[in-house]
Amino acid sequence: MAASVQTEHNAILRSPLFRLETVFSRVTDNLFLASEKATQLKGAMGDLVEITNPHQIEKVAQGRQNISALAMMIEDRINQSSGFMTEIGRKRQMMNAEIKDLAQNIHSAGIVSLNARIIAQGHRTLKQGEQLVRLAENISGITDNASNQVAEMLKATETITKSLQKLLVFAEDQSLNLADTMRPEVQTLEHALKTLSHALEASHDAAEWMNDYYRKAESEVMTIIQALQVGDRARQRAEHIQQILHEAQSFPANSNENQLLTALADIQMEQAVKETLTDAEKAMHVLSGLAAGLDKYAQSNAALRRAFADRHELSNNDIRPDTLRQQKKQILGGCEETRALFDAIRDSDESLQEHSRNLNNSAFQMQLASLNTIIACAREGRAAADMIVISQQVNSVVSTVPEIYVTFSEALESTKEHLQSYLSQNCDADDSVMDVDVIQMIPEVLAVITDLMPKLASDSEQVARAIEASDRMLCDLVNDLSANDRASSNIRRQFPASLSIEPRFERVAGRIRKLYTMQAERDLHDGLLANYVTSAAPAAAPKAEKSASNFDMFDAPAAAPAPAAAKAEGPDLTDILF
Repeated sequence: MAASVQTEHNAILRSPLFRLETVFSRVTDNLFLASEKATQLKGAMGDLVEITNPHQIEKVAQGRQNISALAMMIEDRINQSSGFMTEIGRKRQMMNAEIKDLAQNIHSAGIVSLNARIIAQGHRTLKQGEQLVRLAENISGITDNASNQVAEMLKATETITKSLQKLLVFAEDQSLNLADTMRPEVQTLEHALKTLSHALEASHDAAEWMNDYYRKAESEVMTIIQALQVGDRARQRAEHIQQILHEAQSFPANSNENQLLTALADIQMEQAVKETLTDAEKAMHVLSGLAAGLDKYAQSNAALRRAFADRHELSNNDIRPDTLRQQKKQILGGCEETRALFDAIRDSDESLQEHSRNLNNSAFQMQLASLNTIIACAREGRAAADMIVISQQVNSVVSTVPEIYVTFSEALESTKEHLQSYLSQNCDADDSVMDVDVIQMIPEVLAVITDLMPKLASDSEQVARAIEASDRMLCDLVNDLSANDRASSNIRRQFPASLSIEPRFERVAGRIRKLYTMQAERDLHDGLLANYVTSAAPAAAPKAEKSASNFDMFDAPAAAPAPAAAKAEGPDLTDILF
């Protein structure tokens, strides 16, 4: 019997109820930490959810399109300016060379016609002398007129050349500005918006899930902590049970008193375990729900960190929307100036065409006059042979004028076509206002993720570890409490029929009763000791309750007898099952 009582005494001390305070304290501390971190993360994650909503994602996508269109426009302008400068420069050189050749030929024709006049004066005495003089003077006059036409053409060509030079300067300046300044800035911005777009799209679902999880954790952690408040009551009962066992050891190991007090401690333990188990299981159910989401939690955390792994590339170089719009206007700008230059070129071209018609007429007249001179000289025979040579020289020189002018005209027409194409592309491009306010999102997103990312690497991990550790500890405790509850439900206890009323046992029972802080403890104490002490408060016998394990937890004995009959034998309690 003594060994059996001592074994039961040790089994009570090994009950998981005695580590309840430690487990509940650690779980509560972990959950308070998790709740605090979740509250902080919920704010930062809420900001991320706001900037990753579908409207914002669509806004970034539209901004990317506008910036990409601007980048393409810049690239086109650079290529157009470069091609324009190359082609116009080549055509300008060609026109200048041809018009100089034309002027040189007309000048040569003038010299030859002057020689013709001199020679004709020497043949005045010939039969056809007067006619030769008139023909030579006619050639000289036509040549003078042609020289005037060429002089005007040179002026017009010079005007065209100067206008083209200004256009080339404008095109070159624009090309350099676009290539050296705007293109790098816009390319950087385009890359930043691409990175931002991918990051927002990749983080949207994870951010929403994480935000909901933090909101859930913040709420349910408080529910768990409230459920675990039973731990304080259980701690008190465990202290009372330890005191009961201490008092039991003050009696001999084989005594009825020791057995009875040990049974009292065991039954108090059983009731405390059942009450604690109910609330602990409720807390465990809620906590396990949070812990079940930790795999998804880790996946979402990793997804967010991957989405913004390239956040260092989110830079707009302090470009503002109004700056971009101004830069686009600069690309399209210069239209009034270039149009004025084109008008000057067109006016000069009209003048060139008029003078070229006059020049062509003069050339034809010079050829006709030189042919007439050759015919007249032929009638004079060998005497006018020198005049024939001069006339042939005039005809030869003048005959090249149309060919030279054709080449010049082709170069001019090609120049005008390139100029018209450049102006139309430069001035007739889409000048609608760009919707690039999206770039203002970049510093906003940077501020949010700069605050959030370090927390995802530290605070977020702490939340997960706290919930996982708390769930593991609480599950282990609940399992142990359940096992303890099942084991105690299968114990059959036997008690002595009565005890002699000894003052020491009476005092011990009274001292124990004063320890209690809960009515359930007092009721259990009074019911069990009603037949053994006179100091137990009278209690109505409760109905027998069946537990889930079909075990009679407690059948209250009859009320304590009067002191005079204290030594009378009480009812047989040997078959009461506790």
